Amino acid sequence: MILSPQKATLLNSTTLIVVGLMSYFFSTSSTPLITVILGTLILICYVLYDDSPKLFAHITILLMFLVFFGLFNPMMRAIGYSDPYAIARVFIMQLTTVYSIACFIVSFINARKKS
Repeated sequence: MILSPQKATLLNSTTLIVVGLMSYFFSTSSTPLITVILGTLILICYVLYDDSPKLFAHITILLMFLVFFGLFNPMMRAIGYSDPYAIARVFIMQLTTVYSIACFIVSFINARKKS
């Protein structure tokens, strides 16, 4: 089931913020706050989406790509430490980000077909 880009943005930002905060509380590092900050920026794009959908859709997709590629290093570290909880947290964030990117791509394709 493909969500609208706006709902996918809300899903992704909420996941990044909640899971990022959980990761911060379970670790001794402040690095997980990066995903919280990016999730907050994506949430701001969600709030402003109705004002200029085209602009904020492109900003949001750029932020989502940053999150997706930025989570590869934490995933490799979690795998190296054999920490199943860290692997699960990073995997959940990557999975929702990929799903949200897919929702945007489907939306972009559908908009292109209509014009």
